Amino acid sequence: MRLAIRPRSAPGRRVPAGRAGFTLLEILIATVILTVVLGVTVSIMITSARSEEIGSITSSLEGQAMRTLEQISSELRQADLASVLITASVEGSSRLQFTRVIGYDATTQTAILELRPITYQVLADGVVQKTTEGETPLNDTLDNDNDGLIDLADPTETLRITRWVTPGGFTVAQIGATKQFTLSLTLSRVDSKQQTITQTYTTSATIRN
Repeated sequence: MRLAIRPRSAPGRRVPAGRAGFTLLEILIATVILTVVLGVTVSIMITSARSEEIGSITSSLEGQAMRTLEQISSELRQADLASVLITASVEGSSRLQFTRVIGYDATTQTAILELRPITYQVLADGVVQKTTEGETPLNDTLDNDNDGLIDLADPTETLRITRWVTPGGFTVAQIGATKQFTLSLTLSRVDSKQQTITQTYTTSATIRN
């Protein structure tokens, strides 16, 4: 039997390239590449989270604004045109007041009004408030506003329907001498980066009576 004896490498002899380790330059290059990849990945994650936050806030603002405008325009469509009064409110916003028509008197051929004025306005804290006036006068045992309720059963009602309204962010305007009105609502919120996200929404309403 023959034994194969592998000769030892002579001192100072170079190790074949296939068996060599990483050089310092290669390690530095790999570190730089890894750092760049990690940086890009983190940047993408931050951008994605930021976009998601903005989208969530925008969606919330849109939902509130559209619900508020739909409520106001729906009631405004039932208003008596002669009762509509638009004045200035807090910081340039509109103050909208009107009375709804609840029926029609065929004998006199006139509209029957609810006689409980409805007012929409923006408060100093950026909240849109709806106020429905109570029956006047009270305690006379009569249904003075034609809504089927008498006296103390019909008090003044106040409802806060949305928030985050910007200064001057609620405007109502009549288009010429027509029965058509435009309503605009601007809402804003501050995100986690302390940046303000502002959205404006507009709708229209045409009085039916």
